Amino acid sequence: VFSIGVGSGIGQSELTSIAGSSSNVYSVTSYTQLSTIVVSISTTLCNVIVTPAPTSLAPTIQLTAAPTVPQCTQTQPVELVFLVDGSGSVRSSGFASSQAFVNAMVNRFTVGVSATRVSVVQYSG
Repeated sequence: VFSIGVGSGIGQSELTSIAGSSSNVYSVTSYTQLSTIVVSISTTLCNVIVTPAPTSLAPTIQLTAAPTVPQCTQTQPVELVFLVDGSGSVRSSGFASSQAFVNAMVNRFTVGVSATRVSVVQYSG
């Protein structure tokens, strides 16, 4: 589990509690900075889940254009779940940056039934 805090009013102890480890906590000062942590988070996650390359390929779905960083290859199904703040305090530009972040993260993985499965949950608090 990784937790990401955006802005100046974030509680580091709460983020650490969510993530289970301070090494899985990221903070950025604005939603536009989410793009700056995609490589770091996805590389760390990939290093945890990577196993030898599969001998056969499962059907996959390409969501958008090719990623700008190397794709993570795994042989076991992986669940990527994003919990996204959709409250009014985020504003439309921040929400768009959140969507771009999720998209960039997903592009690092092969999406399919036997590969990476993706869920996005939007909450408003």
